[in-house]
Amino acid sequence: MQLFYLSKNQDGYFKVRFVDPNTGKLQSAKSTHSKDKFEATRIAMKWLESGIPDCRSNSRQKECLEKGASGLDLQNIVSRLSDFEIDTLQTISQESRVLTTASGDESSSFPLR
Repeated sequence: MQLFYLSKNQDGYFKVRFVDPNTGKLQSAKSTHSKDKFEATRIAMKWLESGIPDCRSNSRQKECLEKGASGLDLQNIVSRLSDFEIDTLQTISQESRVLTTASGDESSSFPLR
C-alpha cells in the first residue's frame, strides 16, 4: 500500500492524499502548490517526516501565524532566485524594516513606508 497519492487539481497543481496508517482510509487532499510532480513528491515526503502543515501557505488565519507555520519552503524558494532577484528582495526587506526610536522602545516603532 502506498503512503500517499498525488493527483492534479483543475488548475494543474498537484494535491496529495495521505493514507491513514491505522484505518487505511484516504485523508482529505492538501495542495502542494506545485505544478512539478517531482517537487510535489518531495513536499509530500517532507510532510510525512515532519507533519502536514495545519493551514495553507497563503492563509491569513491567526492561529497559523501564531504557530509560525507559513507553509513556505523558503530554502527552496531562495535556491531558485537569480542574483538580481536576491538583490531586489534584500532591498525590499531593508526598506520595509521597522524603525525604532533612539530610546529603543518597541512601543514607539513605526514601519518605514
